[in-house]
Amino acid sequence: MNLLALLAFLLTLWVSLNLALPRLPSIRLLLARSLPAKFTRLGSSSISSKAVVWSIGSKLKSEKKANSGTWVQVYSNGDVYEGEFHKGKCSGSGVYYYHMKGRYEGDWVDGKYDGYGVETWAKGSRYRGQYRQGLRHGIGVYRFYTGDVYAGEWSNGQCHGCGVHACEDGSKYVGEFKWGVKHGLGHYQCRNGDEYFGEYFSDKMHGFGVYQFGNGHRYEGAWHEGRRQGFGTYTFRNGETQSGHWQNGALDVRDNTKNCYEFSYNLLHYIYRKHGELLRKLVTLQRLTRECIKLCQLQTKQPMLPEWWLLKLSRNKCIIITVKKYQP
Repeated sequence: MNLLALLAFLLTLWVSLNLALPRLPSIRLLLARSLPAKFTRLGSSSISSKAVVWSIGSKLKSEKKANSGTWVQVYSNGDVYEGEFHKGKCSGSGVYYYHMKGRYEGDWVDGKYDGYGVETWAKGSRYRGQYRQGLRHGIGVYRFYTGDVYAGEWSNGQCHGCGVHACEDGSKYVGEFKWGVKHGLGHYQCRNGDEYFGEYFSDKMHGFGVYQFGNGHRYEGAWHEGRRQGFGTYTFRNGETQSGHWQNGALDVRDNTKNCYEFSYNLLHYIYRKHGELLRKLVTLQRLTRECIKLCQLQTKQPMLPEWWLLKLSRNKCIIITVKKYQP
């Protein structure tokens, strides 16, 4: 009797297990559902925080792989970039906000400014123009927070080529620049009415030039590091002249009285030759300033380039007047 009851119990248990086991979850499924959540909770405290990214376009395949697309990225220092990425770098069009410093909006190539862009700073300075390899390069207009404006050519982040520099105090310079300083042919207007047209070297009047004073006096001749030196003539507003060899800004009277006729002859040829050089440079200067003039007229209410001196010299009037005036 006991044996029959035991057999009946075992048979019932076997039938029940056969019916119930197919509906129970497997051990692998239980592990797959429970272990990842546990590992995530245990390892979440050790993962360092990264940049917050909102992605539009290509999905992030892996945090360690290069990404391409368009999204907004926030950096740990507070900077924010919104725009296009290519292989993990800013490339295309985008806006970069510098935390408490300013912003740049424009073209990017391999994480650097490249193309056309507008850069503004917190103090109020602003640059609008061309870039190359992260530096101002090409044609651009820079407005300083002090009120000064430079419009013209740039090279590797510095004023280089033809340009216009207008100061807040009313003084203006139009001419050639070399690595951030006046160098070459230029025209300078002082706020007191004085004007200088001639050659520059390392930001100083150097070579041949004409200085017109606001009171009517004028000097035409050679300059050396900002001072009158060499052949030159000083004309007073009443018509009187002093011609001779100048040294450190003062007239050397001995040279003037000794060889008056010889000096006048040499001065005539010197001025004629120098005016010819300035005219040849002027042709190049006029060509380079065309695009600059357009930028200036767009950026300011009044054009900053005094076109009158370009036309005056282009007709060779200075040569004719000088030759007649200095004939011995």
